[in-house]
Amino acid sequence: MTKIQKEIRTALGAPTSAARIAAFLAIDGRGCPGAVTFRARKHRLAARLERKVPDEGWAQTEAFDRAMAAVARAARTGTVRAAIYGMRSRARLQTRQAADAATAQAAMHARRERLCAHYVEVVAARGGETKIEGAYGAAYLKAADCDADLMLLRAEGWRQYSRRYGARRATLAYLAGRDDSGDWAVRVPGTVTTVAGAESWLKPAAVRRAQAQGRTVRRQGDVYAVGCAARYDLAGLDTLPPRHNVVGGLDAGAGRWLTHPEHAPLWLGEPTRLFPQSALAMGRQRRSRRAFGD
Repeated sequence: MTKIQKEIRTALGAPTSAARIAAFLAIDGRGCPGAVTFRARKHRLAARLERKVPDEGWAQTEAFDRAMAAVARAARTGTVRAAIYGMRSRARLQTRQAADAATAQAAMHARRERLCAHYVEVVAARGGETKIEGAYGAAYLKAADCDADLMLLRAEGWRQYSRRYGARRATLAYLAGRDDSGDWAVRVPGTVTTVAGAESWLKPAAVRRAQAQGRTVRRQGDVYAVGCAARYDLAGLDTLPPRHNVVGGLDAGAGRWLTHPEHAPLWLGEPTRLFPQSALAMGRQRRSRRAFGD
């Protein structure tokens, strides 16, 4: 039995078809016969690989044995990638890959636009501005940055205040996302340009320091619970936004919870200091002022 035959037998012993395929692709098939078999079967094999649902019965046959040995031999020359698309020409392969990348990018852009339109509706429902009206037209909210399900919406334009005062540059920015209570949106300064920057700005300085020090920091909606010394236990309780309550007793060992009707209860089994998240008030204000977030 040759070395390549031993490697093939070892690969066939893998528990799943996916594992067998991975093992075959890892075989160094130099010197292995079977190039003609591979050319004859590559389209059928590539279709199964692309669908990622190899037939268990076919995978156990000698045809699978021979074809996969040839795939392993061709892997070092890049022929396998061409087989996946059913093409031999490198130029045609590159053209197909570019087309696939463009299609994926277009789909991602369409999803981002749909999500942006949805979050603009969330902002409007919470009383926020969705556009800047001015003498030079209107500037509408657009997606500026995305990270998972979080999106930063921004609008920049010239706001017309009065004939005497004229137009001034204005910026709107909102961080929107989804949590256990549903969709939410909070206003952040117009100077914020990234999701990470918006998240950092929404956190009180004490919370950022606690995270830097490695202390326990948990969150329930717009409230941060930070582990602390016993003498600071439940400090900040009187500053919590409406509908946040501590139930079950005030002692750390009394089985207490931080509750809110729209969020899951948060267990407070250790001395905990509470900090409300702050955000800019929704809507136009004569002066920017802080308000509770979501």
